[in-house]
Amino acid sequence: KIRHQVPAYLQVKLKAESFVSSDTKVGELGGAKLFDASGNCISCSSPMLYSLEATPNKKGTVNEEAVPGENISFPVNSSSVYDVLMDLPMSKVTDDLNFSIQVLSAVSATGKNTEEQKGRQVSKWSVQMVLHSTTQKAVVHTGVKVSGDFS
Repeated sequence: KIRHQVPAYLQVKLKAESFVSSDTKVGELGGAKLFDASGNCISCSSPMLYSLEATPNKKGTVNEEAVPGENISFPVNSSSVYDVLMDLPMSKVTDDLNFSIQVLSAVSATGKNTEEQKGRQVSKWSVQMVLHSTTQKAVVHTGVKVSGDFS
């Protein structure tokens, strides 16, 4: 069991496994929401922060809704361990580690994606979550729900 101590954070590593277009060189993420075992959005009140494996100094806040023109772009690299790393500070650590994540595809600034922009959308993600506390860490397994404009 993880002890109920603060500080703690949940680390989410997203890895793009496939894209709408297999020829794309750039992947895009529009946003993400993290839910607890009861289905409550735990990243909606305290947004997740992100960084990229390819450019660790590029950091920002993850949108909880897809906002036109506000995308997280990353280079396609099949050998990278992850593409997007997200951290969520946890005000309290739970013993129920059944989290789920909803990943939103990116939307262009015009509000409608071109064929090239649709091709950058990730059609399959793999996710690794690690819950860190002051004394321990636990690997969390979760499913991913992907939604967006792929057609």
